Amino acid sequence: CQKAAADMPQILPDGSPVVIAVDDESIILNGNLRVLNRTLPKAEVHGFLTAPDALDFAQTRQVDVAFLDVELQASNGLVLAGELERLNPEINVIIVSSHTQYMDDAMQANACGFLTKPLKQEKVLQGLQSLRHPVMGLL
Repeated sequence: CQKAAADMPQILPDGSPVVIAVDDESIILNGNLRVLNRTLPKAEVHGFLTAPDALDFAQTRQVDVAFLDVELQASNGLVLAGELERLNPEINVIIVSSHTQYMDDAMQANACGFLTKPLKQEKVLQGLQSLRHPVMGLL
């Protein structure tokens, strides 16, 4: 399982929201994880470098929010969004990309948001305003 170095979830009470971030560039993923952990201190945040690792995790845990890069090695964040939604129809997917041309594709893939890289706390908070499925205790 390839996890990012910054993926050190803190011990949280059972029932804490679960958030994942997926990006195949470790430096970007580590930055995203720092922002997410700082922005969402009540959430359990995990990072993955590959779509298969994220899917394996999602098969064992209910993921509340997923921040997905579009262009992943040997995969695609938009396809991953659909696979995660099949596992959990209540998941909230936010696409994160430096390529704004994917915005329409993200909405067609049923994502509830699109954020441009690099992630910043203000962007994350703004993206969380458009969640389709409310997450208790996220903020």
